[in-house]
Amino acid sequence: MLTIDSREAKAHPVLLTQLNRLFGQENITVNGAIDFGDYIFRGAENHPKLGRAPTVAIELCSVSDLLGKVSSGRLIFQLSGLIDRYDVRILMVESPIQVDRAGRVYLPGVPTPPYERVADILFAAQCHGVIVEYAANRDEVPYRIHQNYKYWNKPYDEHQGFRPAQLSYDTLIPLGEALDARVSNLMTLPGVGEKKAADALEMYKSLGLLYQLPPSALRLVPGWGPVGAQAVYDFIHTNMDTGEIPDDIDD
Repeated sequence: MLTIDSREAKAHPVLLTQLNRLFGQENITVNGAIDFGDYIFRGAENHPKLGRAPTVAIELCSVSDLLGKVSSGRLIFQLSGLIDRYDVRILMVESPIQVDRAGRVYLPGVPTPPYERVADILFAAQCHGVIVEYAANRDEVPYRIHQNYKYWNKPYDEHQGFRPAQLSYDTLIPLGEALDARVSNLMTLPGVGEKKAADALEMYKSLGLLYQLPPSALRLVPGWGPVGAQAVYDFIHTNMDTGEIPDDIDD
């Protein structure tokens, strides 16, 4: 269920209509004035660290609103409230911040503060756990809100790409129990996902060896094929200095 501050809903009726379409009207409730945050929801129940569903809050503002809150000091007050009250805190800005040649935030016809002042506040907020997110424009905002909702409501064991990285090269670590550093390394190659990377390591055992193999050997990895093997080989020998990779990297 997405809860929306009533003032936010009144100020942005078009956005509310788009959210009703994305979420379904039955999954949205418009509440009275919420002290901190414009859009509130809970994530999936099985959060590994909290042991419960995290509370997620999105504070939405335009660049103009952001600058006004910076000047008045209200931005720090609002973000401090998000930090104190919610597990996941998101400051969503309707569009990217542009900077003029004088180093000030660019906003036509409006006196603006130096970008450095705004950046310092946003940096400090991120150090305290606020996620700063920029939509491409106002039309994209409802989709970004919906994207955040879907992400935080997905079971955490389905977030395959962000399992804890295994930084050891010990070959006794079973592939698949963690996103092995060797797997992560191979996933930087064109067309190589987690399964293809793991299959390659199961077959050849050594990351260093894989970087030295010809296409005829790479094509034998399940799922790679001649086209994929050639693309990987070309990428390695165009973009990487394979001479610096030891053959015993996995020992």
